[in-house]
Amino acid sequence: MKIGVIGATGKLGKMITKTALEQGFDVTAIVRSPEKLANPHVPFLKRDILKITREDIQPFSAIINAFGASTGHEGQYIESTQHLLNVFKGVSTRLIVVGGSGSLYADKTDQKQLIELVSEGQLPPEILATGRAAAKAFKLIKDSQDVRWTSATPPTFFDVRGPFTGRYQLGTDYLI
Repeated sequence: MKIGVIGATGKLGKMITKTALEQGFDVTAIVRSPEKLANPHVPFLKRDILKITREDIQPFSAIINAFGASTGHEGQYIESTQHLLNVFKGVSTRLIVVGGSGSLYADKTDQKQLIELVSEGQLPPEILATGRAAAKAFKLIKDSQDVRWTSATPPTFFDVRGPFTGRYQLGTDYLI
């Protein structure tokens, strides 16, 4: 299976790329700065996320979006998600988005996303801003039409340097 990883030079993108290669996938890194790739032998497509085109994604079975916006630029989550949804509309390539737990719901009774339940001051402002932007981006994905997508949410307290267990849990829109 041929997959692309957007943000393959970031913390999570590096881990996804390494694991996908170990699993035998044909991986292409989609990055702005290929010189930052952990594995210089990985094929790459040098591209800003907002410049990715329909032609860029068509050779792939799936594209994993591990893009991370920098502090102060959290709105890029929304902008990049809308761009990708436009690019993926009507194509067979699957968009796999690595989201955040802030977009999950606490329980089925109040239907509030976790990020909505956090009061000002409970989280550092940059985490709160990231969570809110990521939740808005996820709503765009859920509301999209004619896009083949999957969302994967790492645990709330996810450490990319932690041990790799090879285990995961399937869930829905609710915190496990």
